[in-house]
Amino acid sequence: LVRHERVIRAVAPALREGSEKLRLATALALGSADHPAAGELLAGEIGANQGRSAMLAAIAVSLGQLGFEYAAPALHELIRKLGDLEVRRAGVEVFPALGEIGSAGSVEVILDFLSRVEGSGRKPWEESGQLIQAARLALQRITGEKYQGHLRWEEWWRDNRSRLAENSRRVWWVRKTQERLNLGPGEKPPADVVFVQARLWDRPAPKKKP
Repeated sequence: LVRHERVIRAVAPALREGSEKLRLATALALGSADHPAAGELLAGEIGANQGRSAMLAAIAVSLGQLGFEYAAPALHELIRKLGDLEVRRAGVEVFPALGEIGSAGSVEVILDFLSRVEGSGRKPWEESGQLIQAARLALQRITGEKYQGHLRWEEWWRDNRSRLAENSRRVWWVRKTQERLNLGPGEKPPADVVFVQARLWDRPAPKKKP
């Protein structure tokens, strides 16, 4: 997909009109358009698709690929609505998307979810096991740490969140070149950039799916 804002916005109607196959293909194609407009369009469609699990999953996958942190709050709302069956079916893609976006603000949202479903007798849905595993992997991706159980995670996060925030690396999208710039603590970005995300650790690139 050509990385040009007008071209990206021109495909917006295809996210709502036509067949489900077309809508899904459009949502997934936008994930490869490294432009802030693509993320804005996708995040804006979450509310209109809460009754469509396949579409929510496709949107989440693409938002994770794009990685713009401004999309995290809309995905957080889906985590809070996992009691809805259609939202829950998409949950296994929402957690990985949050892991790729890497927002520190996602940690407490995920921990709140785990606090409600972990433990014997506290798995209210058939999909709970998959969702718990996806949530734990998302925490690992965001923080670079690995723990079992939300109480241990909460303790670690309480002790380390300030230090991690202070030392985070920031990723910017440069309008002129349409490329990303990864800067360390204290480094200033050039003019005319869009904030992408703050990374709490120097994480490796995600593994590509076969």
